[in-house]
Amino acid sequence: MTNHISVLVVEDQHDAREMLAEYLAFCGFAVHEAQDGFEAFDVAVRKRPDVVLMDLMMPRLDGWEATRRLKADERTKRSSVIAVSAYSQTDERQSARQAGCDAFIPKPYDLEQLAEAVRNAVRADSCVGRRTRGHCG
Repeated sequence: MTNHISVLVVEDQHDAREMLAEYLAFCGFAVHEAQDGFEAFDVAVRKRPDVVLMDLMMPRLDGWEATRRLKADERTKRSSVIAVSAYSQTDERQSARQAGCDAFIPKPYDLEQLAEAVRNAVRADSCVGRRTRGHCG
């Protein structure tokens, strides 16, 4: 059985979430989805993704608070969190870092660059032994 990089896509816009999830699955990643911060935390606790692609602007529980919760929990704190947001001003990037995000990708994003950012997040992780590369790019 091949080990896959596990990615949690957190996006409140259904079509955007589905498109990104399908692309990442095509690239060979194991993909999970969540539509808001509450669901993201629940899925992350169950699935323990290597990387979380976190939309910041969401209803109910936004990406900043969801990231804080993920990074504060022993079960999920090792997941790399990449903020994905249309709001890419310097203060948004700083807020994302302060919340615990490991990287920031502005929308609209290039799918290949996003997949490479996921790979880079895993390469940067100190627990590389159990991970493999995706197949795209």
